[in-house]
Amino acid sequence: MIDVTTTAVLRPALLEQTFSSFRRLLFKGYPLRLILNVDRVGSDVATVDDVLAVARRHFEDVVLLTQGVPNQNTALKAVWSRVESNLFFNLEDDWELLVDLSFEDMISVMREFPRLASLRLPQNRAVANKCKVYKVCPISWYFTWNGRYFEAPPGHAGFFGGVPSLIRTAWMRPILPLIVDGVAVESMCRMLSKTRNPLSAAWEWGCYTKPGTFRTVAERGKAWRRDAGYRQDDKYHPHGWIRNDAAAH
Repeated sequence: MIDVTTTAVLRPALLEQTFSSFRRLLFKGYPLRLILNVDRVGSDVATVDDVLAVARRHFEDVVLLTQGVPNQNTALKAVWSRVESNLFFNLEDDWELLVDLSFEDMISVMREFPRLASLRLPQNRAVANKCKVYKVCPISWYFTWNGRYFEAPPGHAGFFGGVPSLIRTAWMRPILPLIVDGVAVESMCRMLSKTRNPLSAAWEWGCYTKPGTFRTVAERGKAWRRDAGYRQDDKYHPHGWIRNDAAAH
């Protein structure tokens, strides 16, 4: 049994696309438990029950959580705190999987390489021997194919990102107390990486996809936010969701 952690808002159609693609192309019949947090923001007509109904179409075992105030950090900490499996898959509600992959093999890679903190599914093209990990970055980081996965270059400590990832719980546990309101988890992990903190430096990082794949996953949330008139607060200090019209007043 592997836990899947998902932070979601009230956009059931988008979640259906996410869960449908990952169940069909990656998870398939693998036994999973979903830990789902739903923040009450998003659609003016959808409800938490609508989101839960989507979840139950794709997972037999669902743990539902909600928070008083919509907040990505609070939601992420809540779902991660409930993880019981040694490995877990972090999947936000706005991703679509585009290629067929083996979840069993992905798990096997994590067990074969015990220092791997996570295997992320890349948004960018993976050519025969390298995969560009960061789409927008002062330095373009390329992970190199080692025969099993695309591994981070020497000296690159890596850090958590919002892309779909299989994560080792032993890496996550010490990170939990550091997740606080006002600092995005990605930013906190980036700082651990830059300072070579043992919580980051002791681990290795990788990408998982087939060499030659143009794109493995696609993020669909930006288009939804544009169409629905929402924006998230500054990504480095996320306090929640803001309607564009409200932000103007």
